[in-house]
Amino acid sequence: MIKFQYIIAFLLPVFTLSANYSEAETADIIELATTLQNKQQQKNLNPKLAAKEMLETIGKLYVTLPPGSLTKEIQGQLWFLKGQSYTTLNQYEEAIKAFDEAIKYEPNNLNSYSNISYILNQQAKYGESIKISDWIISKNTLFTNAYLNKGYSLLGLLKYQEAIDNFEKARELDSDNITVYLGYAKGYAGLKQHDKAIEIYDGITKYFGKEHDDPPQLKVLEELKKEQIKLRNKENLLLVDNKK
Repeated sequence: MIKFQYIIAFLLPVFTLSANYSEAETADIIELATTLQNKQQQKNLNPKLAAKEMLETIGKLYVTLPPGSLTKEIQGQLWFLKGQSYTTLNQYEEAIKAFDEAIKYEPNNLNSYSNISYILNQQAKYGESIKISDWIISKNTLFTNAYLNKGYSLLGLLKYQEAIDNFEKARELDSDNITVYLGYAKGYAGLKQHDKAIEIYDGITKYFGKEHDDPPQLKVLEELKKEQIKLRNKENLLLVDNKK
């Protein structure tokens, strides 16, 4: 989910750049900047709908604000938000273009590179994604998502143990990241260590049940667990048959 409330923090410096805003212009800017923050607080907000509205709001901001009033940093952050929105909508080529624009304004913001790495994984371009992840790690060894993205790239390449090793590095940096544990489970499933994968899925389910109200996610986890149980039982039957 996009953190829409950040848009207000991005826009605050704009007000210091010009003393010529009318009250009406200022009111329009504040209204646009807070629209999505308010929508974000709605419990059942559809992420794709929210992403579309984010893109619409950013477009309105560019029309409303006086030309040249946005700093490079703010423009970079707005392009980053556009990239996130396009990613949510699965419009990956548009997302990459937006992140490329964000990088032009904020070349040291590793989050844009990390998002491109994520998209490349979605496009099954695992080798390209790994190159970006490795480059990010060379810049910042504490960047969790670089190890996370690399782990999922390695899953795509069926290099399960290497993937698990990267998820372990990500876990050391962020032990509360559920996506890390999902990667762990898929890695162990790939190694046919089904009991370990089932154990991890159980742990994630308990976390969601305690901390989150997300039945669809719980249903997905339950299906993943059932799949592992089915595979484990099938392999156990094959072992019994081979011993006869």
